[in-house]
Amino acid sequence: MSVNRNVKELQSYSRSGPASNKPRIKQIIELCKSRKIPNFKTALNAVVLLASNHKLTISSNRAVKTYDQLMAKYSDAVPITGILSRRAVKRKKAFLQMTAVFYGSMDEETEEQVRTQNKSFKGLKQIKAGNFTVESDSPIFSKWFGKLLTTDYDALEKLLKRPPTDAEKKEHLRDFVEMVLQLKNNEDLKFFFEHHGESCVSGILIAKMENHGADSETIDPLTSPSRNTEKVVKNIYTSILQLI
Repeated sequence: MSVNRNVKELQSYSRSGPASNKPRIKQIIELCKSRKIPNFKTALNAVVLLASNHKLTISSNRAVKTYDQLMAKYSDAVPITGILSRRAVKRKKAFLQMTAVFYGSMDEETEEQVRTQNKSFKGLKQIKAGNFTVESDSPIFSKWFGKLLTTDYDALEKLLKRPPTDAEKKEHLRDFVEMVLQLKNNEDLKFFFEHHGESCVSGILIAKMENHGADSETIDPLTSPSRNTEKVVKNIYTSILQLI
């Protein structure tokens, strides 16, 4: 589908939804016009949420959170045409073998069902878990190893046992965008994010990690004495091992 057709489809949603979201929809359309959002489905999912008049969607503030994620990632992005024309820079990267769990936000209808399956954490539902190899030398994985990184501020409040500060919200959103970008170096995860849309994931937990680069290191919350990991993370990691 051409850019013009994509833009027309997005514009068809701009006539509906809360008035406060219309400028947000317009901003997403502008990013698509300038080819800054490479995956149309990511833009479409966000616009559909912003154009929704469903009471649960509006009250959960999910549409605005999804919009904020897009803006953080793509507002200053290089257009896809510019990326293709740039000269590639070769750089040696480390290969990280990790066990990761991905969570999505729950509505009231699915919350009880997911909880009974022991696949929920802090109000988030587990939607994917497994072992993945990611080519990356980013420090983002070490920073958030054994800790839930989330853009769902209700889950963050439950995790902190207090309302998060604006600085904490901004840190989680910024680092979440960076981690997703790095995880997409894995082809399976890249397909997962692009097929379902990045907004389907609102929480990521790296439960185990091994560095296969020059400085090989294994980090495990069950055995590593250098990490003071929360008790709940140990329980989650144990359940992951039973699933994979």
